[in-house]
Amino acid sequence: DTVTGAQNILQIGGYIIVEVGDYAFANSKITSLSMGAVEKIGVGAFENANIQTVEFWRLAEIPAYAFYNSKITTIANDDVRKVGDYAFAYSAIRSFNLPNVTTYGDGVFEGCQALQRIELAGSESSFSANVEAVTIGNGTFANCINLTYVEMPSVSKLGEYTFFGASKLQKVRFADGATTVGAYTFAGTPVESVDFGEWVSSIGEFAFYNCAQLTDVNLRYVKTIGAYAFAGCVGLEDVELKGLQNILNTDKTAIQTPAIGTGAFYGASNLTTVILPRNLDKELSTAESLIAIDSYAFADCVNLEYINLDKVSVIGNLAFMNTSLTSVNLASIAYVGDGAFASNENLSSIKLGNEERLGNYFLVDNVLYRYIDESAGTYAVVCYPAGLQAPEVTVKTTNKTDKTDKTTQTETKKRVYELLEGTLQVQAYAFYGLSEGVIDEVVLPYSVKIVGDSAFFASGIKEYTFESIDAPTLETYHRPEIQSAVENMATDSTVAYYRGYYYTNFETYLFNFTKYGTQKSKLVMNYPAN
Repeated sequence: DTVTGAQNILQIGGYIIVEVGDYAFANSKITSLSMGAVEKIGVGAFENANIQTVEFWRLAEIPAYAFYNSKITTIANDDVRKVGDYAFAYSAIRSFNLPNVTTYGDGVFEGCQALQRIELAGSESSFSANVEAVTIGNGTFANCINLTYVEMPSVSKLGEYTFFGASKLQKVRFADGATTVGAYTFAGTPVESVDFGEWVSSIGEFAFYNCAQLTDVNLRYVKTIGAYAFAGCVGLEDVELKGLQNILNTDKTAIQTPAIGTGAFYGASNLTTVILPRNLDKELSTAESLIAIDSYAFADCVNLEYINLDKVSVIGNLAFMNTSLTSVNLASIAYVGDGAFASNENLSSIKLGNEERLGNYFLVDNVLYRYIDESAGTYAVVCYPAGLQAPEVTVKTTNKTDKTDKTTQTETKKRVYELLEGTLQVQAYAFYGLSEGVIDEVVLPYSVKIVGDSAFFASGIKEYTFESIDAPTLETYHRPEIQSAVENMATDSTVAYYRGYYYTNFETYLFNFTKYGTQKSKLVMNYPAN
């Protein structure tokens, strides 16, 4: 049960053992060992063993699978600098003190159910020029289902899935900071608070995905946030992102990675305030200093009331769909995607700094337009603010009675918006999700040739007047999920039903009003008699 040697030196047959080979004690019954002279142990040396305690005095590395699925409960060593992949995975370890480790491999403590708290104090690792900070591999603490608290020294890299499945994790603190957080690092955990210090530079995709209890995370120094990193984080109320920067390509001429990735805060429904960097220098170049926000980044943040966008140059498709913004100032804008501010029922004001025009974008009574060909005088309507009421007009109707042949006039009021003459395209989602009664009728001038996907969907507009003698082209997005459904349909009617989801240019799916549909259209389409 116990193997020890004189002066803590493991001896067998009179020889001092300085190296233990691969799987040497695997599946053994030994419960404790003191190995003062051992300088190296092999892969899986104590895998599946009954070992509970072991002393190493000269060991620099604990290799892969060394204590995998063993009974080891605790380990302490000042000399170890590296711990290999799955070294303690699924073991009984409940505490460890390895203060000078600079590299933890993949899955080192994966599935260790006895781990409840990790407090690694006093590490010599830091962000000084002479000392290496800790690197943590993928899935290092994954599925540690009883882990609640983690305090670690400075970390240069948190790998992917680091705490994935740690179903009781509440608080994580990195004493001197962390620089890179990998994909899915905290995804799905109940973590409430994470303190990265002042060094974190990037948050990987899905890093905090669906962390519903997260209320406190320090992001003020982060430079990039990956796709869906905080999607579903319904506990967040405000975030400060003053350090954001795009990652540029090698010659710094184009954005390679946007500062805020696709769906980064998608569905963070209690988020109210977002603070971005301020543009205090009027000479800043777009490529090096301004910010890109990717598609869906803040979509369905239904309580978002404030975000400063004066240093934002690119806003992706549907980036702020379904928020509570009342006004936006696009003082540095170079590109606005389809539906960037769609279905913002409180939005009534759009500004371009203090100008009426910025680059290819210009405003007409708070409605955002974009030049398509300035020399030809053609443009697209990009965004009609969902809370901006159209001008009210009085419509007189003449009524004639059958019996007396007398005529009477009635007056009704309705809100009518006439697109600017020269508008060639109604951009996708341009009028999507208007507030009730904002526009009753829209007039499309002779110049309109294209109506984008969902341009008037869910707008409440019931009357459309086309002044052109040619019907405009109706655009749609290709939706792979609809195509897959159509390919598996057996009958024409069911195929038509699913294809109906492409026809979203106006108030509802146009399919509903075809021979396959079940509804009578409530839309009024006025067009020239000829």
